[in-house]
Amino acid sequence: MRRGEVFAPRGQVFTVEVPETRAERARGLLGRDGLEPGTGMLFERASSVHTMRMRFPITVAYLSPAGADGRRTVRRVAVLRPGRMARPRWSVRSVLELPAGADVRAGDAILCRLSSAGSGPRAPIV
Repeated sequence: MRRGEVFAPRGQVFTVEVPETRAERARGLLGRDGLEPGTGMLFERASSVHTMRMRFPITVAYLSPAGADGRRTVRRVAVLRPGRMARPRWSVRSVLELPAGADVRAGDAILCRLSSAGSGPRAPIV
């Protein structure tokens, strides 16, 4: 699993995990009791997520493709309680899961800096 940082407006920095394999993506945040403040998980090449079998709510930010400057625009923000499924968003390139109550708003421009480990031909596109 790769790691990286997400820089959001209002001085926020989130340390994120980026699942790469099918097993890592399927596991996601399952089995955890919560997310620490300032942490999250970034799913690349995803347009939706769910909180089935999770124990805690999360804030979900749906991100556009990266622009020329590397920034992604938050298209939509939702708070998902455990046991919920979100509808796919077709204009979305990736989904960022953050602790419930994270101050991320639709229209925010964020910058994702991810490690290049595992950047082979089958690795996710940043």
